[in-house]
Amino acid sequence: MSGTGGRGLFGVALAVQLAVLYWPRAVQPATGLPWDKLVHALIFGAVYATGVRAGIRWWVWLAVCLVHAPVSELVQDALLPQRSGDPYDAVADATGVLVAAVAVAVAGARAQTDGSGVRTLLTGRGARSE
Repeated sequence: MSGTGGRGLFGVALAVQLAVLYWPRAVQPATGLPWDKLVHALIFGAVYATGVRAGIRWWVWLAVCLVHAPVSELVQDALLPQRSGDPYDAVADATGVLVAAVAVAVAGARAQTDGSGVRTLLTGRGARSE
């Protein structure tokens, strides 16, 4: 999915992430549930997964996303007067990225196996002869 559709989905996910993170005022529902942390994890995970699917090398994008997690909180604290940085948000961000990285890796490994479960990464063909 590294074609136009993959890049488009990545662009949408990235735009949503940047809007949520850097909007001048945080929007938080008045419930006792940790929605804020869940949203942070989901957004960072979605941006990681769609970035890899759009063709960005996984290890480069993993590093960028993991660095962006604490940096976004520092930016919110230093440059957005209506916002504050929260180290727990950075933890939620990193957790979302790591969960998405595992999910992308597992999905990639499954895509590279034949029906017998043998990895076809090196040969590009299954273990069965046809």
